[in-house]
Amino acid sequence: MYKKRIAIIEYKKCKPVLCGRACIKVCPVNRMGKDCIVEEQQVNISEDLCTGCGICSHKCPFGAINIINLELNLDDPIHQYGKNRFRLFRLPQIKEGETVGLIGKNGIGKSTIVKILSGQIVPNLGDINKVPDYSDIIGLYRGREQQKIFLKLKDNKYKISYKPQNVELLGTTFDAKVIDLLKKIDDKNAFDVIVSELNLENILQKNIKHLSGGELQKVAIAATILKNAELYFYDEPASFLDIKQRFIFANMIQKHKNTNIVVEHDLALLDYVSDYLHVMFGTPHAYGVVSNIKSTNLAINEFLEGFIKDENLRFRNYKIDFFYAEDKKLSKRDVFLEYPELKKEFPDFKMVVSGGKLYSGDVIGILGENGIGKTTFVKIIAGLEKATGEKFLTPLKISYKPQSLLLIQDGNKTVREYLKDVNQETLAAELWTKLNLETIKDYKLSELNGGDLQKVFVSKALATDADIYLIDEPSAFLDVEERLNVAKAIRNLIYKKGKVGFVVDHDILFIDYISDKIVVFEGQPGKEGLAREPTDKINGMNKFLKILDVTYRQDPTSHRPRVNKLDSTKDKEQKKSGNYYIY
Repeated sequence: MYKKRIAIIEYKKCKPVLCGRACIKVCPVNRMGKDCIVEEQQVNISEDLCTGCGICSHKCPFGAINIINLELNLDDPIHQYGKNRFRLFRLPQIKEGETVGLIGKNGIGKSTIVKILSGQIVPNLGDINKVPDYSDIIGLYRGREQQKIFLKLKDNKYKISYKPQNVELLGTTFDAKVIDLLKKIDDKNAFDVIVSELNLENILQKNIKHLSGGELQKVAIAATILKNAELYFYDEPASFLDIKQRFIFANMIQKHKNTNIVVEHDLALLDYVSDYLHVMFGTPHAYGVVSNIKSTNLAINEFLEGFIKDENLRFRNYKIDFFYAEDKKLSKRDVFLEYPELKKEFPDFKMVVSGGKLYSGDVIGILGENGIGKTTFVKIIAGLEKATGEKFLTPLKISYKPQSLLLIQDGNKTVREYLKDVNQETLAAELWTKLNLETIKDYKLSELNGGDLQKVFVSKALATDADIYLIDEPSAFLDVEERLNVAKAIRNLIYKKGKVGFVVDHDILFIDYISDKIVVFEGQPGKEGLAREPTDKINGMNKFLKILDVTYRQDPTSHRPRVNKLDSTKDKEQKKSGNYYIY
């Protein structure tokens, strides 16, 4: 059994030749160099001998060593990837005919769980020197529901349907039309039903290689649910989907009553779709622990609080809240920006946006389906697109964070190099520590994952001196805590500077948290989009939620916005009163 205060060692980039292996010289256990080798430019310290004193982590000038002391007693890991590498403790429960969600930070083991329960990884129970065998894990879970799963996995008789996290790989894996792929894997003879529910009719004849991110996500969901399986995995199903599509997916999951595991960072969606939840905690890329199974509301509130009640464990020394300090004492609340009615016409699409006035410190949340003109509107404000007819040119300085994170020219730059031309005072005071950029400062942009790249791009936009900040889909690829940190950074900077910000996003909690005013886009995706002038948040959210046929209330404990279950008592009451948004 792992006991309290046993250290886990995590390795990052290391340059032992340059630093002289100072960690060895100061370590009371390894000072003679025993059990300590230099291999492929890494220092490999014996974890078995380490006392967790932490001296070496302070002495290493490159931050290559991190000592993590466990704060609770744990049985042996379910799986460990290698010496001094990530390990996972415990597995979630499976509830037949129910949806179990997993909530936690990136790099905490959620995808590892998916791989274990889908048969992609045979768990080694922490013994990295032994060839893993299902007999060990079967014995560990004797008499429990998981034992049945591993018995079937051992005999290759457990039917799994798995929607991967990175759906963009589908475009490089399959060279076929959407209709051919879905009909080939349709085990349930439910092709017509699923295609109709996900509104896939218009893309059936497209080649998978030519699909957008949102279209790939919907095809991946359809392919997953069309298979006849005993367990269905959905790893981050909300990515690339707009808000309406996210709730279509959620209603599908509830309607079909399969046994599901859902990994998701969109709290509103996770709350809405899950019957039960597990909280995952630990240190990203070092270790992760699965909590006991809980009700959805309790699990989310404990995750936000950072405290697991039934284990009397505080895994975070602060709570994530949905409050913000509004600084409305700005020296001026004069009209900061006034724009006229804007039109844009393409051969197959037309957009009309009513004129509006914005005031110093305003953050404008932009809501609407994909393909309805939101990004086009933002690009017109940025001067990257020209409006049809009336010209709109502003003398104000613009800072723009695009939707796409594709690297065209700057991939070989480090994070530090990429951010060297921005306002360094703003970067240091408001972003560097709060968005945890210090840990990735020497990585090239091409080496970063989607979440880290998103934080770098947002930081670049916010630390650029400007009058108008245009931020397109800043929550994509970020976990729950990172989304709130980014939201706070955007709000604080725009308020302090007395500027104006436009934010396009599909996480409804993110938009609710960040916005003073709302612009709602209506119309028919791919054909026409219509948006009125910015309205106050209550009326804007109420209008948009009515379009979605979704009601929204405030949780009394955490004060987070919660989506009511469809046709629940609260859902019916709010719809009857016309108050779709109560906050």
